Amino acid sequence: FALLLAVHLRDRAGKRATVATQADLIREFVAKALGHRATPIEDLEGLLARLAMLAIDRDGPVAVSEIGVGADLRALLESRLVVPESGNSLRFTLRIFTEWFGAIALSCGEIDGNALVMNPHRLERWRGAIAVFLSAFNDQEVTRVFLSIVVADPGFASEILQDAIGKYEIEGETAGDALESGKRIRLAMRAWSDGIGLVSARFSMRRPDGTISPLGTASREGWLTTGWYLGKETKD
Repeated sequence: FALLLAVHLRDRAGKRATVATQADLIREFVAKALGHRATPIEDLEGLLARLAMLAIDRDGPVAVSEIGVGADLRALLESRLVVPESGNSLRFTLRIFTEWFGAIALSCGEIDGNALVMNPHRLERWRGAIAVFLSAFNDQEVTRVFLSIVVADPGFASEILQDAIGKYEIEGETAGDALESGKRIRLAMRAWSDGIGLVSARFSMRRPDGTISPLGTASREGWLTTGWYLGKETKD
């Protein structure tokens, strides 16, 4: 990240820095690297996501023939995000680029959370990409992948959250709609409760039948206030 920050500051010489987080820094660098190419950025991102997916799963370089040929391959190499390796293969120049495009593969549904949790060794290899994914990508996409990991391996999921919080998230994000935020909190709590198992009986918001108590929410000036209903009356 020191290298990416140095490039950003060089390009912004005499001007105010425009990035606030590591995710901003990566996104800006990638956009510049892929811009002004004959191949559309969306297509290049798809090729790079495939390269990341294969590189993470194999923990090493990927054969050129599995990624692209001709103009597409030239565009990838000219971006300087990837470099050729011996044996006619490719790798990313920095590990963080592997993780960033791995996160894009997760967001596109190329990697399924349920498939990852079936193989603990594979899940561990995806640790960095999942951390980036949690912090910098769409809530719905994150929910689709991450809740299956929470239910299957809550210990690993908690470690990933610790890796992600404060490192990659986009600054300036607000709570948004209070009702939708409350639904997401309850959904997440249900997943953590299911993953932790018997210990979750100690959670005050978990009812005797295993369901999660109602949650009151209010949003004001971008901040979210919440409160669990712990009364005996049945509500939802």
